[in-house]
Amino acid sequence: ASMHLPNGLVVEVADSTIPHAGKGLFVCKQDGCPAVLQTVGSAFCGYAAGRIVSHPSLLDCNSSDANFSQNVLERTFEFRLTDGLESSVWYNNTLTTIDEAMSQSCCYRIAGHDVILAETGGSGSEAAATLLPNEDCDPYYFIPDSNSNSFDEEDDGSSIYEALTIQTVGQMANDLAGGRSSTEPKHYDQHSKEQNLLLLVPRIRVDTNLDPPTLVPVGPLLVVSKSVYIANETPMEVGCRYGVQYWE
Repeated sequence: ASMHLPNGLVVEVADSTIPHAGKGLFVCKQDGCPAVLQTVGSAFCGYAAGRIVSHPSLLDCNSSDANFSQNVLERTFEFRLTDGLESSVWYNNTLTTIDEAMSQSCCYRIAGHDVILAETGGSGSEAAATLLPNEDCDPYYFIPDSNSNSFDEEDDGSSIYEALTIQTVGQMANDLAGGRSSTEPKHYDQHSKEQNLLLLVPRIRVDTNLDPPTLVPVGPLLVVSKSVYIANETPMEVGCRYGVQYWE
């Protein structure tokens, strides 16, 4: 799959530079175009077509769900805000923190998480003080559609890959692409910041049909983690941070 974007970039799916990783996500500038600036926090591409489900143990290696193939489970994204109030989210068409999203929306309930509020100032107004995953409720997952993930390793999969669009190609990005491959927790954060251009973040919205209104996940999005000029004319694989929990 090769996509020529209006901003002058070409996004492609090709064999990954990581051994045994299958396909990867590559980017370059179009012939004759100047270098393309990608600014930190801007949206790069969508992840996949799919849906949000709540499930008790979908990614637990000790329990399997016959309703989902291994291929789908490997691309499943858990809505779990592990960095507390500083967790990155995509809200109102902007990359921000969950703390800012709650402040902007005046909504202090988040699906699958506990928000502990603290009084601030003499007016008695409330602000979020702590955010933790709620271990007593089923986690939320984004499940890619199975018909868009039927990649056959025995086949070149050309028809499947050609069907990918800029809204669904993000699922092909590999973590730590093009560099060191240590996934140990003590090394991961440093290597991820150095090597990964993209960051996988959840898109969220306020669901006013719930009582009280709740910030709920919509699906993941790949955003640019640092400002760069893309000047290469030969496709280069770009990595996406999935988080150390992906490797545990």
